Amino acid sequence: MKKIFSILSIATALLFASCSKDNPWDIDSGEGQLSLKQMSVEVVNAEKVVSRASVDVSNYIVTIYRANSDVVVNSWRYAEMPEVVTLDTGDYVIKVESSTVKVADWDSPYFAGSKSFSISNGKITELGVITCVLSNVKVSIRYTDALKALLGTDVKVTVTVGEKGSLTYAYDETRAGYFEFVPESTTMVVQFRGTVDGNNTSMRRVFTDINAGQHQIVTFSLKSTDPEMPDETGHISPTVTIDATVTTIDLTVNIPADEDIIDDQTERPGDGDDPDPGPGPDPGPDPVDNPPVISSATLDLDGVNTITDDIVAKVDIHAENGIKNFEVDIISDALTEDVLQGVGLSTHFDLANPGSLETALNSLGFPTGSEVVGKNDLTFDISGFMSLLKVFKGTHQFKLTITDAKDLKASKTLTFLAQ
Repeated sequence: MKKIFSILSIATALLFASCSKDNPWDIDSGEGQLSLKQMSVEVVNAEKVVSRASVDVSNYIVTIYRANSDVVVNSWRYAEMPEVVTLDTGDYVIKVESSTVKVADWDSPYFAGSKSFSISNGKITELGVITCVLSNVKVSIRYTDALKALLGTDVKVTVTVGEKGSLTYAYDETRAGYFEFVPESTTMVVQFRGTVDGNNTSMRRVFTDINAGQHQIVTFSLKSTDPEMPDETGHISPTVTIDATVTTIDLTVNIPADEDIIDDQTERPGDGDDPDPGPGPDPGPDPVDNPPVISSATLDLDGVNTITDDIVAKVDIHAENGIKNFEVDIISDALTEDVLQGVGLSTHFDLANPGSLETALNSLGFPTGSEVVGKNDLTFDISGFMSLLKVFKGTHQFKLTITDAKDLKASKTLTFLAQ
């Protein structure tokens, strides 16, 4: 570990040679205040999963963490938050959650949102609106009418999301299952077992690229086939097989037209009325509702990129509504939080709101602050970081999450191999 830290320190020192000799990461000691009086919670695209007229956020959990750590500074129920809290100077993250996320359960949507902020000595920081979106995975099982008429009562469908979350749907199950999303496990396995038209059958399908905030609708259907060429999806009889397809709806971006939705939100108790019912349903697609687009002419965004001496690592961002947040998560066994903090970096940062990391990020050639916020097009060039990354053998990932001014999101994970 000491060897790795030493190498990283030397390499980073060379990159920062042109910077001031003063330590750019020293934070002035002192205290400041965080005003919570005007903070409000907005729940975006919430589905009406129980019979109710609005989203009650009074029991949502509000937690303040030290930036880039799991250290809890304060935690309250939303309705019980103080109007002002005094904090030491430094960088923080405030997180709002509807509940504690469950590995797998019925009708248990988990909404969460967060915002980074900094406390300066003797100053008051305002937060504004925290937007919470569905942050686990919703899965529904459906059958076509033709297949439903032939289902036996013993039919069961087992759904496993990631490595741990698993639920079994009976043949007449109408509830939706909700599964915890684990970024390292983005697969969904669907196993069908039971009798159809009196014949025992089973089939297994694996779906990839599952993400938080999605509604995965798995639909089973009948499919005729040549009796001499049985289909591999599951044999039922000499002339009939079943098939499974999945429809993915992103609940953090668009409200599906065929879903019941909550039509208003609950304000913080005691804050007064500030209704914002918003416009009615949009009769047609609006081009400005397009989420950001992440692309690259030099990298394989879905595969592994081997680091070479002449690698060009550029990612192009297009956001029609302007960039609001540009979050980067570094996922690497070698570049741990402890190692990166030693040279003023972190495994998680927001280029739009870099806080105390701004000097270090600028020294690496990364755009920050006003160079990011509001931009419709931006190139994220980490080519200069590759020589440093090459020192550490193994696989390194950079998860990019772009949020635009309308809170539409896009995410891609860049994977690099250092040999």
